[in-house]
Amino acid sequence: MKKKFCFFLLIIGLFVIQCEKSEEIACPIVLGPRGVQMLISFESAKKICENRIEYVDIIKLEKSPVTAKDFDGNIWEEVKPDSFILVSGASKKVYMGPDGGQKFIMYKGVGENAYWLGLDEHYGKFYIMKDTSLQIAGFSEIKARVTPEGAGLIMTRGTGKEDYYAGSSFGKIYRAKDEHDAEQIGIFDAFYIPAKDNPEIKRSIMMTKGMKEKDKWCGEQDGIIYIEK
Repeated sequence: MKKKFCFFLLIIGLFVIQCEKSEEIACPIVLGPRGVQMLISFESAKKICENRIEYVDIIKLEKSPVTAKDFDGNIWEEVKPDSFILVSGASKKVYMGPDGGQKFIMYKGVGENAYWLGLDEHYGKFYIMKDTSLQIAGFSEIKARVTPEGAGLIMTRGTGKEDYYAGSSFGKIYRAKDEHDAEQIGIFDAFYIPAKDNPEIKRSIMMTKGMKEKDKWCGEQDGIIYIEK
């Protein structure tokens, strides 16, 4: 009986720790493969990633990652001088949303949990491929909002009831405010996490964090959400 009680307390403790760490994600995160990315709430991202979360050590990149696109639309990233790896594959098929709109290309990461994602710019809808059908994963605001510094930016959001439009500009994350304006709610930067199959490969990941000191850096890559330890 005592062992069962201790095990129960351990489970409760782990649940509390998990909740506390989740509460430290106060800023929308960058989700999606290179080629089509959006800012989306942590809760909406968890649904798309089927609750795949890993806490990792992160190292800030000294400069922005170098990427290149080949003739087929696939995206490559430089991991060493003059050495590139495939990070996002473009669909050979051109898609169209259920309600019409514009034809668009979908992109998919290279990890085993990666997924197809595309954007219909006409209706401002992000679609994810589930089985063989398209499902709405988020929205892009058609009009541009203006930051306090005077920069224009397009905002995106997930499908959750608590989601709100957010955008990024010059290392800052903004939330929609009033009809045309935006207010800063976080920051973003590029980091790298070692590839699981080859720790020497330094593949980049774009991460965001809130304005409070306790907030954690968080980002998504190939269907897994990574949170700073």
